[in-house]
Amino acid sequence: MRKNINRFVCTLMAVVLLLGMMPGIHVLAAKEQFYVRAFAVTGIEEPLEGNKPDFVPEISSSAKYEVVDKNTSGYIHGVLWSEYDADWEWQRDLDASSTFKAGYYYVVHVVLKTENGKYFTSSVTGTIQGVNANIVGRTSDNTQLTAYVTFGPSKGAIRKVDLTVVMPTVGKTPTFAKVNTTTYESKNNDPKLSNQSNGVVWTNMSTSVNLTVSNPFKENTKYSVTYTLYPKRGYVFTTNVTATINGKAAQVRHFGDYIEVKLTDLVPASNKKPISSVTLNVTAPAAGQKPVFNKIDAEGFYSDNNSNPAVIYKNGIAWYKTAYSYIAPGTTETFEAGKDYTLRISLTAKDGYEFAANVTAKVNGKTATVTAYDDSITVEVVFSVPKAQHTHKESAWKTDSDNHWKVCTDTECGAMLVQKQKHADTNKDGKCDTCGYNMPVTKPTTTAPTTTKPEPKPTEPKPTEPKPTEPKPTEPVNTTEPEVTEPEVTEPEATEPSVTEPEATEPGTTEPEKPTQPQPTEPSQTEKPENNLSWIWILVAIIVAAGIGAGVALLVKKKK
Repeated sequence: MRKNINRFVCTLMAVVLLLGMMPGIHVLAAKEQFYVRAFAVTGIEEPLEGNKPDFVPEISSSAKYEVVDKNTSGYIHGVLWSEYDADWEWQRDLDASSTFKAGYYYVVHVVLKTENGKYFTSSVTGTIQGVNANIVGRTSDNTQLTAYVTFGPSKGAIRKVDLTVVMPTVGKTPTFAKVNTTTYESKNNDPKLSNQSNGVVWTNMSTSVNLTVSNPFKENTKYSVTYTLYPKRGYVFTTNVTATINGKAAQVRHFGDYIEVKLTDLVPASNKKPISSVTLNVTAPAAGQKPVFNKIDAEGFYSDNNSNPAVIYKNGIAWYKTAYSYIAPGTTETFEAGKDYTLRISLTAKDGYEFAANVTAKVNGKTATVTAYDDSITVEVVFSVPKAQHTHKESAWKTDSDNHWKVCTDTECGAMLVQKQKHADTNKDGKCDTCGYNMPVTKPTTTAPTTTKPEPKPTEPKPTEPKPTEPKPTEPVNTTEPEVTEPEVTEPEATEPSVTEPEATEPGTTEPEKPTQPQPTEPSQTEKPENNLSWIWILVAIIVAAGIGAGVALLVKKKK
């Protein structure tokens, strides 16, 4: 009985003690909900030479605090950057346009406040960009504080890495030369990677096996090379650092303070002798000639059909008339004058040789187009067949109303062989003296023009006894009737009248000269004949003779 009473008393005391502790447990849980014991600010990069200060910090979305948007006393959005010299004797605040310098110290301040109803504990701790922060400027109500960290001396920024490596060649082994610059160097990882040397690793991408200096590169296999680089003292790789290997963009991975630079898909170069240029000489097409399909055999290469159809190619050579029309080998078809033909030659490299990636070609001195395949190339060039040499054939005379000329009788030529010339009829036969063209003849008129009637010219007198033409029945000028006088018994001697040329002005010549044949002239060019005194003298002589005859007749009548 006594034992049961003791058990009951102990149980009752335990329950009372537990009920007494519950308010304390509740108060402790309530305090944990209202207090901030730690903070972390990210998004602010370490100051590097040439970079600008960052005034946009980042806070976790689940945090119970935030950055105060303070913009006074050098703060920008709650962030203050200050620059100090190496001896901490000189200081200035930075703005968004400032840049960091190598060898200087920089301090960044960030103002934080808690959410409504929250408080920073007295022992609160925090970091800025992973660096433990100092706390100043705590308010009395523990709702706001200022945290800061110091960076420095600032380091030189490594923003780009350019590496050079001996590229793989079939049959040769990889190189593991160390990289050592003023700002960074290659080092082995710790622990060292498999077959890594001087921070360099060569890997067979097909097997994922790292090579050694004893493993030669294989043909038709891809490889990768990886460099592990560490910055030297006073330098740091930027988060956006870029890298190239032999001028090709490489992959970059950050691992704390060092980076890995990797270039993949490296195909070993062949150890064959490269053919960088091809010079060919072929029989050029000529009008009326058949195409030539002679095989080409030169140092390092030869012509071969390869996979080209034999109906088109022979000895690796084909002649195309158009893109889809060709002159088949063995036909009697010939080249036509004035047309273009495309020559295609398929070339294969001999053992120990290979065509370079940028191989060039010339055919008969003309630059050709090159198409590359696995171990062969196709060379293509266009030839223009000149027209056959032309011999002009002279036509008969071509005429119009004014000119005559000659042309080439070839209708495709039609060149003028004799230039146009004016018709000429010097012999007045009504035809052109040169081409025989019928020309209109204009005969001179025999009648006087209607405007002025010219006096007719005298006819040519005979050399012996000229017979004067009968004058017109007009009254003679300055002629009077002669007095009838008693004639002497003796017969008067008949004097021969003088005859002169039409142009003569003086009478009295005993023998007229033979007149020249007058040239026919156009009626419009007929000149008015000059007045000739010989007509007057003839008229006077006739009147005198008539008077003498009348007198003699009268005298005879009286005597009878």
